[in-house]
Amino acid sequence: MTTHTSIIELFGCEDYSDPRKASPKWESLKEVLIENPDIAKEQCGQNGIYYPLNLAICIEANPAPVDIIEKLIRIYPKALTDESFQLACANPFFYTDALDVILQYKDDILSHWNLRKIASYDRKDFAHYIIAFYPHALPTCAGEWSLIFGRSTQTFWLQAMLQCRSHLVSEEKVIELNLLHYFTSQSNIDAVQMLVEQYPSTLSIRTCGKLPLHEALSNYGGRSYGWNPELVSILLQRGHLSGLEFGGLFENDCDGMSALERSIEMIRNVSFSQELMFGEKWDCLMICIHFLHQFTAGADPEDNIIEIALGTIPFAVDILDLIASRYAKDLKTKPNKNYIRLATDSISRPLTKSIVNKNSKTVNKLFENINDGKYGGNGREFATQRDENNRLPFHNALNKGLGWRTGISTILASNIMALEETDSQNGLSPFMTAVMGEFCDLDTCFELLKRDLVPILNCEQDA
Repeated sequence: MTTHTSIIELFGCEDYSDPRKASPKWESLKEVLIENPDIAKEQCGQNGIYYPLNLAICIEANPAPVDIIEKLIRIYPKALTDESFQLACANPFFYTDALDVILQYKDDILSHWNLRKIASYDRKDFAHYIIAFYPHALPTCAGEWSLIFGRSTQTFWLQAMLQCRSHLVSEEKVIELNLLHYFTSQSNIDAVQMLVEQYPSTLSIRTCGKLPLHEALSNYGGRSYGWNPELVSILLQRGHLSGLEFGGLFENDCDGMSALERSIEMIRNVSFSQELMFGEKWDCLMICIHFLHQFTAGADPEDNIIEIALGTIPFAVDILDLIASRYAKDLKTKPNKNYIRLATDSISRPLTKSIVNKNSKTVNKLFENINDGKYGGNGREFATQRDENNRLPFHNALNKGLGWRTGISTILASNIMALEETDSQNGLSPFMTAVMGEFCDLDTCFELLKRDLVPILNCEQDA
């Protein structure tokens, strides 16, 4: 029987304190293995936990020849364990030809746990080899991707599979497995960015009626990884470039809620906690309104946050109130825009109007807050300011189709004298504008007629 001392001599390890630096005598070991193969079964090391196979795998200074690795495994396969695999991953000089020997004897060693080890040691060479020759070990569904725990590990394998053009991450497979939705739900920014750059069309793919953007801006699935404004920004920017109007912010989900509405709903759901309300969910909403502001007619980079909000989410009065209270210091300067006109133009946009209709009861409150100076400025002065065409905000609101209960009554109350003027652009009285306009609101027509019979009397005289 070979002694413990002879193993030390063969591997060049004096005390096993750092076997990586050992200077083994490989030719001598080959001869000994022929004469006495049982040496491969001996435990060695400071605590008796190493087999010769593990020592051979560890050595970096003079890496073990492939035939030595093969011989040690063949003689004593039980020495090959998950620990052996980790040692191979940790040794930068343990190459894929030696890895192949390990996998030929024990390909089930490629567990999801060991795939993590490959990533943790950044063994791209191992990853590419496995993708090419052992694809059955790779994740084939979202559930298996979750077993490769950790976003950095998932990103490592996704990048490697994309580089190797694995069929498991082809565009068809990514869509079939809902991988973009999955990585979005994990807040895995790097993985999402890789997929949308490789397959931008996936941004328009729906799962259960939801776009990836809906996934990032909602409470679906509990969101155990939280919400990430940078992720939302990536989805919006890439979505816009791929053809999604406004990045998909006005796309409805299976419940008829747009992504923008979902982001607002998230804030409302945490209204019980100031800390949570102004946390990561709030930051996501701010990303949305700043992104939308870029596409708003007349948008100015110097606009303050209230001006941005009025131009993007005029239907969410409770959120505007929160903004006003949170950013009060930024609202002390005299506003450079007419808030009534800004809110009117925003409300009348086709995409915004569909949401306004769901929140019609709150829109009048918006104009009341503007008139009361809640968002800064003087509401009464806003109502009397004329635009470059000499048109008052009241006439502008009539032409934009605002209804009596959605702003007209409040705007008129701020400047009742506007009722006596004709529109500077079409020459019509307010009543005639309401009747003949594209958006005829019966309540508005009736209320205006009650307040001013002159147009009707004039018509009778002309007759």
